[in-house]
Amino acid sequence: MPQYPYAIPPGGTQTTLNVTTNTLVKGAPGKVFRLVFNTASTTAPAVYDFATVTGFGAANLIWQGATATAAQTVVTLEFPCLNGIVVVPGTGGNVSVSYA
Repeated sequence: MPQYPYAIPPGGTQTTLNVTTNTLVKGAPGKVFRLVFNTASTTAPAVYDFATVTGFGAANLIWQGATATAAQTVVTLEFPCLNGIVVVPGTGGNVSVSYA
């Protein structure tokens, strides 16, 4: 019998909590796993594969949410990023992110 019989589910090994402005959560290759919306946004939130918080655009878009994303929404992406991970929470949004 293994010492630890419970498998650890795959997911991010790092977190950035309470993202309220455009934020570079990782400036190197990685993988974005989940977004948890703590507060609703009134404009579309998004995630980009980019290494800086300026200059990203449609060519770097990984995911874009609905125009208004409700609080307590959980988005599972499990998406590899070659350059970095930029999270845009949308106006008024508060997002927590797990990534590796």
